Amino acid sequence: MSARSTIAAIASAPGPALRGILRLSGPEALVVAARCCREGAALLDVPRGVYPVHFEDGSQAIAASLLVMRAPRSFTGEECVELHLPGAPALLDVALARVLAAGAEPAQPGEYTRRAFEHGRLDLVRAEGVLALATARNAADARAALDLLAGGLSRELDGTREALLDARALCEAALDFAEEDTAAVPRAEVEACVLRALAAATRARAMVHARPRTEGVPRVVLVGAPNAGKSSLYNALLGQHRALVSPQAGTTRDPLSSTLDMAGLVVELTDTAGLGAVDLPQEPADQAGTLLRVALEQAAQDRARERVAVADVGLWVADATLPLGRAPELPEGAARLLVWNQTDRPEAAAAPCLPGLPTVAVSALTGDGVDRLRQVLRELLVAQVEGAGIGRETAARQALALDELLVELSAALEALEGGLELAAEHLARAQSALGSLGGESTPEDVLDRIFSRFCLGK
Repeated sequence: MSARSTIAAIASAPGPALRGILRLSGPEALVVAARCCREGAALLDVPRGVYPVHFEDGSQAIAASLLVMRAPRSFTGEECVELHLPGAPALLDVALARVLAAGAEPAQPGEYTRRAFEHGRLDLVRAEGVLALATARNAADARAALDLLAGGLSRELDGTREALLDARALCEAALDFAEEDTAAVPRAEVEACVLRALAAATRARAMVHARPRTEGVPRVVLVGAPNAGKSSLYNALLGQHRALVSPQAGTTRDPLSSTLDMAGLVVELTDTAGLGAVDLPQEPADQAGTLLRVALEQAAQDRARERVAVADVGLWVADATLPLGRAPELPEGAARLLVWNQTDRPEAAAAPCLPGLPTVAVSALTGDGVDRLRQVLRELLVAQVEGAGIGRETAARQALALDELLVELSAALEALEGGLELAAEHLARAQSALGSLGGESTPEDVLDRIFSRFCLGK
């Protein structure tokens, strides 16, 4: 990547939305944006702020908002602008092509965050927080990522750095100058600085240890109303008859789980009881039997909700012959995929198009659309699994550097008993380990690996 180039990318999430964001960063960011707006040269000298503009895509002028962030007070530390446009994917693609034709270069994955890191706007720990947030699988992962972004770990590392610099300064003063020039450096003062650094580094290591770990295979749960065809779809996805299928509602009682291998990606697929209102008894003569049935249905739904509560992906199975009901509740951070089932029936309606919700029309009975469902499901799961891998890789890198830091600080503390020379050497190694955490001394190939994992626009 060129530090002097102006880059552009779509920075909003894929799919339809009320607004989409096109982000530019670099010395010519505002110039390129001005070339694409009816307001033109009048935008070149505007201060930091938000301005209504008319973006010209080559065939029409579209009302938009231009956010101007002047260097160095921007995320990247460079001249940075954002065009907020209607969030139609096709329109955003056209707008991106327009700004590229006006002089911008396409941004590489992670290039915005890489530039922010290179301009000192954030350290490597916070940069990894951006990556962790973009790939968070659930609410716990998102909270941990937000803590990294907010600087929870960085604050402890800053405390370690300050104490370590104080200790090194005292040691170097004692070693480089005659005692009559500097006066004797009290060993207790150096020891106090090392102990402060050790305490802050220990707290930082505990924060990394406390970060949630996502383990095990991803959990895919079939959820929906009774008789939506969940069990038939379960069998179709597995390619074998594992679940009992019946036109009678309430056939599935206990959750049924099997391992599903999708081109090397192994998941746990679970069929659950239909969720919905449980009918109350109407006939007094059969009250005891009806009460038992209601109790069994309620227990089955409770077990279904237990499985849904830990799902990584929820396959919302809906009957294409009925109006689409209320979306089932899924855990925060779980992916949702609408499966428009029973499309083979003559009365089936066309699949709905809901913003931000991938939808696949299938017939579990005939198999139509099942291969497409596997493909879309695998794409969702790949993103989920990659996010978990990134989180583990980030935590492992940070833990390894912190372990080295703690070892060197402990060694420096012990070395103080014998003199300052050996202690100073261990303190220098500790500072190197600390530098690799924040990115100051991280090898270029490691930085390339970290930032290449980002998505475009981040």
